[in-house]
Amino acid sequence: MVPWRFRVIADKLAKMIGGRGADDGEDDFSLPFDHPIDCRSNSVDVPHMRQRFDWDCGLACVLMVLRTVGLEQFDIRDLEKICDTTRQVALVFCSGYIDLHYFLLRTRTKTIGHIKTFKYESHGELDRGNGSSSNGFMMLSFSVLALNIWTVDLAYLLHKFSVKFSFLTVTLGANPEYSAESYYREQLQDDIERVNGLFEKALEAGINIQCRSISAKDISLLILTGQCVAVALVNKIKLSQYWTKDAQDADCYMSNSDYMGHYVVICGFDRGSGEFEIRDPASPRKHEKLSIECLDEARKSFGTDEDILLISLSGKKFTNLSSRLVK
Repeated sequence: MVPWRFRVIADKLAKMIGGRGADDGEDDFSLPFDHPIDCRSNSVDVPHMRQRFDWDCGLACVLMVLRTVGLEQFDIRDLEKICDTTRQVALVFCSGYIDLHYFLLRTRTKTIGHIKTFKYESHGELDRGNGSSSNGFMMLSFSVLALNIWTVDLAYLLHKFSVKFSFLTVTLGANPEYSAESYYREQLQDDIERVNGLFEKALEAGINIQCRSISAKDISLLILTGQCVAVALVNKIKLSQYWTKDAQDADCYMSNSDYMGHYVVICGFDRGSGEFEIRDPASPRKHEKLSIECLDEARKSFGTDEDILLISLSGKKFTNLSSRLVK
């Protein structure tokens, strides 16, 4: 077993120059403990936070992590301001009556974000000829802004709050192979330089990014220690095939893509049932269950790069857990 600290630099350099890393397969994952992991189940009571839009699931997951480690003074709007990756991509002028409530809830682009801010010009109470007001309708002009959240953005966000974590991914930077995937097509073009820059600066910034894979079994061992939760990038379409469908899940089935990126928090595991406990920011339910096989399929779908943020609840970084410690 190769300790993590020996992999970090070697794997980064090897991948960037087209060579082979220290581990091309799935090695055992490691943590520092001096006692056997003999518990049959464990669950961390992670508060359930709902996402506000169809793009901010990652921010909702980070907020759940912050609440879990005792940072309760922030809300998702604070995280959006800190993790500000917005760019103006279009200027659209509207004329006529618009139902603002419907517009705010539904008018969002699938691939590059949503309508984040409006520069509106209210013309007072709009009169439809009968002396009555528009009752929620107004004439406005607005800017369409894209907010693209990548796993590396979440890593920098956690680092800003001094949360200890490790970021595992099988691709360092934005994967150019996704350029043909409808989910990524527009945002990849917009973000590739920015995202690659964040990866390049990560080591200097003190962010632990490791180019490697981890199996669901190894994730379960980490969860059973009681000292780790994880934020994982998954294919929401795969998840929706296993979970009871709700209104938000319906968007998955209207997509022409086989992939829809989504973040969830992994916070528990039961050896008896072989199921993980999940916090899904898109779900109205706090508790969701997912089998090892289902999690692996959703995590390893084309489009995820198997991105996962392993959060240390003990405040210590992860190194060296020998398989001999696992009963």
